[in-house]
Amino acid sequence: MTHLPEVLPAGFVSLSLPGGYYAEFEAHGPANTVQIVRDYIYGTWLPNARYERTDGPDFEITDVCNSRFPDAMCIKVYIPLRTPA
Repeated sequence: MTHLPEVLPAGFVSLSLPGGYYAEFEAHGPANTVQIVRDYIYGTWLPNARYERTDGPDFEITDVCNSRFPDAMCIKVYIPLRTPA
């Protein structure tokens, strides 16, 4: 866990993510590839997975060192999961 300064620079916000299990998906390619990956997650993967989506936000991490907007993005998409009851 990274400790943030007490006062963030203008335009920045802090969000605490709940602990737990997250599925990680990678999107490589044009910026719209993220939406294609999300369509796969919710349209194909999740309905057939051994897991259920749980409360909490989805989030993305962009590899800014290896991405070139808009044609060559490297993004990871995370969704919170739980095992079915």
